[in-house]
Amino acid sequence: MRWFGPNDPVTLDEIRQTGCKGIVTALHDIPVGDIWSKKAIMERKKEIEKNALRWLVVESVPVHESIKLRKKDNKASVDECNQLIENYATSLKNLSECGVHYVAFHFMPLLDWTRTQLEYKCEDNTYALAFDYIDLCVFEQFILQFDEKELLKRYSKEEISAAKQRFEHEMTPKQVEQLKNAIISGMPGCVNSKYDSSVDMFKKQLSLYVDVSKQQLRDNLLYFLGQIVPVCEKYHVNLALHPDDPPFDILGIPRIVSTAQDLDFILSLFYSVKSKRNGITLCVGSYASREDNNVVEITRKFKDRVNFVHLRNVAKHPSQRRTFVESNHLSGDVDMFEVMNILLHEMKHRAESKTDDRLDVCLRPDHGHIMLHDFYMKNVLKVAINPGYTLYGRFKGLCELRGLQMALQRVLKFKTHQDIMQCKL
Repeated sequence: MRWFGPNDPVTLDEIRQTGCKGIVTALHDIPVGDIWSKKAIMERKKEIEKNALRWLVVESVPVHESIKLRKKDNKASVDECNQLIENYATSLKNLSECGVHYVAFHFMPLLDWTRTQLEYKCEDNTYALAFDYIDLCVFEQFILQFDEKELLKRYSKEEISAAKQRFEHEMTPKQVEQLKNAIISGMPGCVNSKYDSSVDMFKKQLSLYVDVSKQQLRDNLLYFLGQIVPVCEKYHVNLALHPDDPPFDILGIPRIVSTAQDLDFILSLFYSVKSKRNGITLCVGSYASREDNNVVEITRKFKDRVNFVHLRNVAKHPSQRRTFVESNHLSGDVDMFEVMNILLHEMKHRAESKTDDRLDVCLRPDHGHIMLHDFYMKNVLKVAINPGYTLYGRFKGLCELRGLQMALQRVLKFKTHQDIMQCKL
């Protein structure tokens, strides 16, 4: 289960009571780009272990924007990038020497995972995270005030018209403010650094990527991996690259980890990047948010490079492109049974291998609805819950996934739940 540290309203004791054995967390108080000291790592590790839990995965050691923006023909840019990569490598070394060997990260420019609604009301009266492409167009057209020429680069005339209709006739000022906050000030996935909530500051940050092409971003990712993967080999650190979320370009910023073709490019180039230390976070909900992604086939094709797994589900809009709601874990567009089946076979194969030491591959429920006591925490006690990281919503997902896992393990003839030490939910 993911835990956001001492300030998380969900406590380690509560997580322990759900039956989880492992924690996914990070040192969120350390500025992006700074070195994670052994002292800070061990303090967090001991805090987790005194609750009879293990720190299994770092999610995440963030990649500084200057690494993503590296200009190879600019010495100052390259020097800054190299220093930040050196700091990153030192943090990985320190984590390994403290006994933490799995590190998730992403390479999404500027934004982390992005939603246009943080409280979408579902039919069962729970609240979910959602992404609406027309709402994103509203944001660009009426909050950022981009002109039509810019909007036509990514929206059809019909979508621009629909956004105008929605803004002028359907949205209240409060809803417009909520949309703005969901994308700008909330930055729900960006725990380590919050941006100024002003539109001007947000547009200034966006302008950094105006001239950055998809190929340049790819080159910079491969440059980063080329420096980092040998360090991972030396210190037995397993990287887990998270996909873009949502898995398509937004706000005119390129995305490069969105499809099976992207993974082919990233995982199959030169030797150091081919290493199994250079693996992926299989976030099935992220990949499933794109209409032309087949999540089962992606899982099957890249199973040997999976170093970490996010299990969540989405329900895509039947007619409006690039629009989805995060569904319950077993009831969305992803065939979770088949995904879990492929993963458990892969984990069994690794357990029987004499050459693969990647045994602690964690599977965790990702995101959860606001439900039951979560409403009391939020509305009565006024607790600031991290969007998507409720206790009861994730616990429901955990129960569903654990039941599916144990049934499949029985089919695979695992004698007991402990017979295979990976696959920890």
